[in-house]
Amino acid sequence: MRRAASARIEGLQFAALHAVENAVSAGDQRAALAVLRGVGLLTGRPQIIGLTDPDRLARQNELKGQEERLWDDLAVYVGPK
Repeated sequence: MRRAASARIEGLQFAALHAVENAVSAGDQRAALAVLRGVGLLTGRPQIIGLTDPDRLARQNELKGQEERLWDDLAVYVGPK
């Protein structure tokens, strides 16, 4: 019974998301504001997007550089990405 209920709820999630998408696309301002509130964009505080810890930022940049070098190396064999 739990599996069936879980599957039904999962299906309802997709239906609910579709209904919200349709409402926002149709210009429903209340739905649009609810979405913005739900994702935290209307808190009145500036949004911090991404990492703020200097050590983690440095590591992220290091990994990005490594990834770019790997893509460059791979491009030699298969062409640019």
